Amino acid sequence: DDEDGVGEGVFLYQNGKICRLPWAFTPIRSIQDYFHLNFKILHQDTCYTLPSYKVEDGVLTGMNDVIMPNVEIAPPVLLCDNVFLQRGCELAGDVIIGQNVIVDKDCYLKSCIIFDNSFVGEGMEMVNKIISSQRIIDPFINAYILIEDDCFVSEMRNFWKLDASFLLDYLIALLLVI
Repeated sequence: DDEDGVGEGVFLYQNGKICRLPWAFTPIRSIQDYFHLNFKILHQDTCYTLPSYKVEDGVLTGMNDVIMPNVEIAPPVLLCDNVFLQRGCELAGDVIIGQNVIVDKDCYLKSCIIFDNSFVGEGMEMVNKIISSQRIIDPFINAYILIEDDCFVSEMRNFWKLDASFLLDYLIALLLVI
């Protein structure tokens, strides 16, 4: 099987032959596989180059992170760039937080992945969840909740995006005010 290039793995085609390379291959067939693979990599951070700086054993942070007083962090945790953790938050291990994320006060996160540009509202308790903008995903039952109330979870929006329609709307509003 292996010499024929049949099956799963990483292969190289060279000199008319397909050769299996001796690298580990982890197929991702479900959201649960994705969830588990992220934490496997987080636990083996010495084997991988993660986008962060090592603060202490098992705690990795990015640039411009703000961690307010009374935040409890139990490793392993990965915080990417521009993460803001409000007072009273608890990261109880196996937490991955993407870029440009705000976690409001008194939140409890354990075994969670929070995607980039997300907001987690005050007092939320999340265990074994993936948060992506306004979706809370449960990787074990392959279901999600779409929350349209920005008080709980939401995406971070750039209201000052300069484009032609924004400038036109701004000028019309300015003329009406004058």
